[in-house]
Amino acid sequence: MSITKKSKIYSTCLFIFFVIVAIITLLPLALLAVSSLRPGSDLMRYGLNFSIDWANANLNEYKMLFSGANSYFVWYKNSLIITVVQVALALFLSACVGYGFAMYNFKGKNILFLCVLLVMMIPTEVILLPLYRLIVKWV
Repeated sequence: MSITKKSKIYSTCLFIFFVIVAIITLLPLALLAVSSLRPGSDLMRYGLNFSIDWANANLNEYKMLFSGANSYFVWYKNSLIITVVQVALALFLSACVGYGFAMYNFKGKNILFLCVLLVMMIPTEVILLPLYRLIVKWV
């Protein structure tokens, strides 16, 4: 086998692999697009699936979303504000902590750095229930 033949086989296999990965990646988006045409009661009853009754398919949910009948854009604006503030604060504080660890030598620096790394390794999902219980006790 010549080098060009191996290269073509390799390229074809790579292309097929990436097409399969693209299909797997886009499948949830297609599922959401198909499910968005179904009434909300069907979604609650049958869940997300690709079966759709075209007699009941409609765009009422899209009309409700963009007609101003609800507060969708207010919710979106609030989420955007919270996200921007949280990211900005996280970047600022992380830069300050990183600068402190990089530029200053102090007693207990390695232990404190290890504590920072340990806190970063804990997933947020692990602490959600204790945080919920704490907030419920406060209220």
